[in-house]
Amino acid sequence: MIFDLDGTLADTMPVHFWAYKNILADYDIDFTPELFASLAGIPATGTIAEVNKRFRKTLNVEEVARIKEQEYEKIMHKMKPIDPVIHLMKRSDLTSTLIFWFQLKMFFVQNLFLILF
Repeated sequence: MIFDLDGTLADTMPVHFWAYKNILADYDIDFTPELFASLAGIPATGTIAEVNKRFRKTLNVEEVARIKEQEYEKIMHKMKPIDPVIHLMKRSDLTSTLIFWFQLKMFFVQNLFLILF
């Protein structure tokens, strides 16, 4: 078994929302939960491009997307685990756990591993 972290092992959506809300406030944009839900699944660059359209802004899409990702990394410690999946991971064999640990190391989130388990 191999698990993906984003939305599978951890509920990342609230952290993504707050990262957007925090950084877009600097541009006088009220990023609401409803707006966020309408843009769910769109990469950061696409989300910022859509924000430009809806709010008649000219934000640098690449730069603001990078800032959003930095904010996300800063607050990612607030993620909550998805308990049924974590329970399944705890019951799975050692091989899948080692594969999962390797994935986490590749994405530099070893500390989250400790939070989840």
